[in-house]
Amino acid sequence: ADFAVGTNPLAVALGDFDGDGKLDLATANPGSDNVSVRLGDDAGNFGTATDFVVGDSPDAVAVGDFNADGKLDLVVANADSNDVSVLLNTYTTEALTCAAGQYDDGNSCVPAAPGYYVPNAGATTQTPCAAGTYQPNSGATSCLAAAAGNYVDVTAAAAQIACAAGTYQPDTGASSCIAAAAGNYVDTSGASTQTACGVGTYQPNTGASNCLLAAAGNYVDTTMAIIQTACAVGTYQPNTGASSCLAASPGNFVNATAAMAQTACAPGSFQSNSGATSCNQATPGNFVAASGSANQTACSAGTYQPNNGASSCLAASTGSFVATTGATAQALCPVGTYQSNIGAASCTQAAPGNFVSVTGALAQTACSAGTYQPSAGQSSCLAAAAGSFVALTGASTQTACPAGKYQPNSGANSCTSASAGYFVNQIGASTQTACPAGSYQSNTGASSCTLASSGFYVPLPAALAQLACLSGTTSLVGATACTALQYNFVGFFQPVDNAPTVNTVNAGQAIPVKFSLTGNQGLNIFAAGYPASQPIACSSGNGISPIEETVTAGASSLTYDATTDRYHYVWKTDKAWKGTCRKLIVRLKDGTTREALFQFK
Repeated sequence: ADFAVGTNPLAVALGDFDGDGKLDLATANPGSDNVSVRLGDDAGNFGTATDFVVGDSPDAVAVGDFNADGKLDLVVANADSNDVSVLLNTYTTEALTCAAGQYDDGNSCVPAAPGYYVPNAGATTQTPCAAGTYQPNSGATSCLAAAAGNYVDVTAAAAQIACAAGTYQPDTGASSCIAAAAGNYVDTSGASTQTACGVGTYQPNTGASNCLLAAAGNYVDTTMAIIQTACAVGTYQPNTGASSCLAASPGNFVNATAAMAQTACAPGSFQSNSGATSCNQATPGNFVAASGSANQTACSAGTYQPNNGASSCLAASTGSFVATTGATAQALCPVGTYQSNIGAASCTQAAPGNFVSVTGALAQTACSAGTYQPSAGQSSCLAAAAGSFVALTGASTQTACPAGKYQPNSGANSCTSASAGYFVNQIGASTQTACPAGSYQSNTGASSCTLASSGFYVPLPAALAQLACLSGTTSLVGATACTALQYNFVGFFQPVDNAPTVNTVNAGQAIPVKFSLTGNQGLNIFAAGYPASQPIACSSGNGISPIEETVTAGASSLTYDATTDRYHYVWKTDKAWKGTCRKLIVRLKDGTTREALFQFK
C-alpha cells in the first residue's frame, strides 16, 4: 500500500512515537523541507501523515529520547541549511493532537482553509499566507510562492494574480508587479519579462502594453528607445515605423526637419547629389526644363543663356550665331558672312557675286553692275578692271571687252565700240588703236582696218575712207600715196579678147594669156597672189568670142618672148568650172589691174 508523505522523501526512521506499542514511521522530505510522521496500527496501515517543518533539504532522520522523558524524539539532518532539527515528542494520549495542516478549533481537528496553512501538528490556529504567497488548497502545511509573472499583494490569498499587460515580474514570491520601463512594453498578462521596443518604435512612458510607431518624418534606429528622432534636413520619411530616413534623391531636396516628403527641384534648378537641402541654379550657358532634374543641360549650338536659373535657352537672333554648346552669349556674324535665320550655329558666307560689309548682317548684298566678286565670304566687291565690264548685278566674274570694243575705266558696266577710223583687235582692251596710214575704217566697233585698195591710198592714220589715185598714177594695196605707173601694158592679145567681150572655152583647158609691157620687165611682174580668178554671173548681153587657141594642160606658168616682146601666161582652168563664168584678174606690181571675162563649156 502507498502512503502519502511530504515531497521527495529520502530517509525513513521507525519508532513508537505515540507510546501505543505499535511501530510508527517518520520520513525526511527534502522537497518540502519537512518530516512526515504516520502512526501505525500493527495491521500494516498508517494513519494520516503529520508534517513537521525542519531546515532546508532534510536528507536523514534518526530516532532517540533526547530529553529523557521516555518518549522517542526525532533528529533531522538538513543538507542545504547546514544544520540539524531536533523534534521533541510532545504526544500525549490524554489531549487531542492535530496533524500539520490541521488545527484544533477546540472541538476537532480542522483543515487549514485556502489562503492559510498549519506547518506543525498540534496547532490550535491556522496561519494566513503572507503577501507574495498563496494557497489554493485546504489542509496545507505551507503556502506557495507567487510564480514569476504573478503576484500576491494581500495576506491569506487563495490564488496568485497574473501581472497585467504593461507590467511584469521576473521573481517568485512577489507582492507586486513591475511597470514596464520607458522604451519597453509588456503586451500580455502574466509576463515574467518586459520586451524592448524594436527599431522603428519607441515608448516614452512606463507601464506600456505596446510601443509607438515612429511617426512619418521621424525614425527610431535603436531598440528600447524612449523618443523618436526627427529626420534631419536633406532626408525624409513618408512612412510610420521607420528605422531610418531616406536621403532626398538627386533632383530633389528637403530643407526642413521631420519632413514626410522630398520636394522636386523647380525648372531652372537641379541637384545631382542625394541628401541635399537645396537645389542649384542652372549656371549661365545651361538650362533645366523640367522639375526634379538631377543635372543641368548645356545649351545646344545655336542657343545661349546669359543668366542663372534658366529653364530654357535663347535662340541666336538673326545676324548672330552660337557655334558651341554651353554658350553664355551669341556672337555677331563677322563681315563677309550673314545669317537670316534665328537659332543658327554658324553664319553663311556671302556667295560669289555678293558681299557683306558689316557685322551682324541678316542678308548678303549683290555686287552692283560694274563690280564683281569671285570668292565667297567677302566684305566688298571688286571693280571691273579697265578693258573689262560687268553688265549685271550679283556677278562673280568680269567680262573682257570683245574685239572691236574697249574700256579705259575700271568699274564699267559696258564697253565702248571702237570709233570709225579706229580698231580694237584683241579682247580685254583698255584703249582703241587708230588705223595706220595706208588703211581706213568707216565703221564703229571694228576689230581691224581695211587696207587701201590698189589705185587708192590713205595718207594719214585714223582715216574713215580711202582716196583714189589721180589719173596717171597708181598704187599698191595699203598705199599711203600714189606713184606714177611703172608698166605700159598692152594687150590682151589673141586668143583672149578684152572685156567686155566674154571668151568661151572648154573647162579644164589651158589658155595662153598674152600681153606686152613694152620691153622685158622680168618675170617678177605680178602682184602677190596674182593672176587670180573669181566667179561672176553669166550675162548674155555682152559679146561672146570663142577661144581659138589652147595649149596642153599643165601647171600655170609665165614666160617672155623677146622676139614678139610679149609675155605668155598659161592659165590652167578647172573642169569643175563647166557651166560657169569667171573673171581672170591680172594685177601687176605697179598696182594696175587688167581683167578678162570667160564662160566655160
